[in-house]
Amino acid sequence: MIDHSGSEQNPLSMQEMHVSVAPGQQGSPEGGTARDVTYHRAVGPRRLPAARRLVEAAAPDDPHAGARFLEVARLNGMDLSCFWYSTAGDAKDVRQVCLCIPGAGRTGMFFTSEPRGSSEAAELGGLIDHVCRQLDDVILAQTLLAEHEEGALEAFLAGGFQRIGRLSYLRLPMPGSRDAVPDADMPPGFTCSNWRTGEDPVLIEALERSYEGTLDCPELCGLRPMADVLESHRATGEFHARNWWLLRRGEEVLGAMLFNVLKAQDSVELVYMGVAPETRGLGVASAMLSAGLKSLAGRPESTVTCAVDHRNEPARRLYARFGFKESAERTACIRSLQGRNPKV
Repeated sequence: MIDHSGSEQNPLSMQEMHVSVAPGQQGSPEGGTARDVTYHRAVGPRRLPAARRLVEAAAPDDPHAGARFLEVARLNGMDLSCFWYSTAGDAKDVRQVCLCIPGAGRTGMFFTSEPRGSSEAAELGGLIDHVCRQLDDVILAQTLLAEHEEGALEAFLAGGFQRIGRLSYLRLPMPGSRDAVPDADMPPGFTCSNWRTGEDPVLIEALERSYEGTLDCPELCGLRPMADVLESHRATGEFHARNWWLLRRGEEVLGAMLFNVLKAQDSVELVYMGVAPETRGLGVASAMLSAGLKSLAGRPESTVTCAVDHRNEPARRLYARFGFKESAERTACIRSLQGRNPKV
């Protein structure tokens, strides 16, 4: 599933990149009209205007929104080393902005300004592509866009990303007791037990089996080594072994269910759940979810959350039976950076 570097010790390194964009070229501004665009790393006194442009669409009438964003980033240790903006030639005015925040498992989450019209989307697309080429330790670039961010979607597609689906974000009030969770019996021969220290190879096997024929963002399969995928899951919020579960039939591992605590969001997130093809339709997923939610019942967090591919109807029906309700939708876009061109 979609998940949520570099150092500024030498901020002048690759701080500015001057490009001449030809008509019709990817990232060409002004609908293909040839003109010069300069890409700059947002450092020093230029970081604040870049931050203002980044959050402008969300807070159009708040002149202090950019400064607050930078303060929140500082307090949370957010890596802003891959924060770039574009200008027209040698002008100083910030036009488009792109921020990539590196994450666990060699992922990078992208955030951008909101372009106004196709010409700005094309310019932003060129900047997005440029930022992708600066990333040494990221092999999967990703972004999540709200429905109204049509201009940003156009820019990401121009910048080499592909749209892989629509994610539904689901929310369930934290069960107050085990009795508040619907019962579901595990079919004979199957067991669901907690992951134990040292069982990473077993968990990776479970993830690999559950990816077979998956309806949940199948475009992601094979884009990263499974060790990176597991690292991403473990780094989401707070990991506790008692909240990770493995599905077995005898010695055979056939699925996984992983909950992590997100204290800042006052929630527990189901970061991953999947089972092998031969177990689907037998009721094991219902039994796993029932057991997992019962184990969480009475926790202090207010909600249990998860995200599911809109195309995954069996999973959507499963969550609905347990009372999950949709709270938001996002369009997921990715770009694989394995084997990409070297930096330009």
